[in-house]
Amino acid sequence: MNLLMSDDLTTSPPRPFPASSATLFPPAAKPTGLLRFARPLLALFLLSLLAGMAYFDVASGHEISVFPLYSIPIGLFAWCFGPWTGFGAALLSTVLWHWADSTSGHVYSEYWISYVNALSRLTFFLLVVLTLSRVKRTIDHSRQKLRAFSGPLPMCTHCRKIGTADGYWQEVQEYIAANSDAVPKPKVCPDCARHHYHQCSHQ
Repeated sequence: MNLLMSDDLTTSPPRPFPASSATLFPPAAKPTGLLRFARPLLALFLLSLLAGMAYFDVASGHEISVFPLYSIPIGLFAWCFGPWTGFGAALLSTVLWHWADSTSGHVYSEYWISYVNALSRLTFFLLVVLTLSRVKRTIDHSRQKLRAFSGPLPMCTHCRKIGTADGYWQEVQEYIAANSDAVPKPKVCPDCARHHYHQCSHQ
């Protein structure tokens, strides 16, 4: 009887999970040991790769165009460190390409042509960053949807609300709409229809 009169069954604002439920959604572990140096080492490797691309560009001469190879470290920068870092890598790659083109002895009929070519390379590099960033955002969004419906899913045994990762409770319809492309539509299943209308007919 005390259970039926509990405050947990009354209408109340969303509440955070108790401390014991933290095991359902453990916080992300902080990188330790070698993992702490993974990102700086990766950034150093990609910068070295860009420098290697520039050296190869100079060695191959202006008759062989290798500028699409710059998109490899640019894409990795955008994928691993975010679009803004990718934009910076694109700008740096453009500067390196222009330096390599000038160093290789490429002579243009007009000086401004080299800057137009550099601008076209920069546009290409920026498109690479934007495309990969959009693809990664789509993949991350899909993973977020999968995580929302996998593993332990706290559900109240009385009101059927679902516990979310941020510590609050949501209606089932709200949870589905927020974490998937499905649009819940209220319906009455045959069993509930028979049970409900059977009771109404007797009343």
